[in-house]
Amino acid sequence: MTSDTLTWMPVLAQTVTRALMDGAFVLCFEVDDTGPLEEAFVVASVRLCAEGLPPLVTELQFPQGFARQLALDTIGETDPAALTERDIVDTVLELANVVAGGLARAVVPEGQMCRIEAPVASSLAPRASHALGLVTDSGVRLRVLLGQEVA
Repeated sequence: MTSDTLTWMPVLAQTVTRALMDGAFVLCFEVDDTGPLEEAFVVASVRLCAEGLPPLVTELQFPQGFARQLALDTIGETDPAALTERDIVDTVLELANVVAGGLARAVVPEGQMCRIEAPVASSLAPRASHALGLVTDSGVRLRVLLGQEVA
């Protein structure tokens, strides 16, 4: 992994926190705890491909309860029974797509071609990914991975 990936972590933190605030009014802060989540979580991975850069994978890992509440807040629903598991996964996938777009604007040099693949509900993050720890204003810990794939 190149050192560029590590230098992009502040951009990733800003992009994720902005997307959560804009999409669901969730305020979160970066924390030192970047270890794996201990509870069950929803995962969404997205691959960014650009000229001159190895493919870059961003992976969101959100506890299931948080992902459910995020889906409720995003669609303006208050009744958890109104959601399906697919609604919850789709919400996190859409957020991963938004994050990849924000990251692309920051890391892909102007004028270079860029493609963001459709996000998937599985882990694509390379083993050598950098981890970002976030905590919401209600104390929920989130985890985001960023890594470059090697050819």
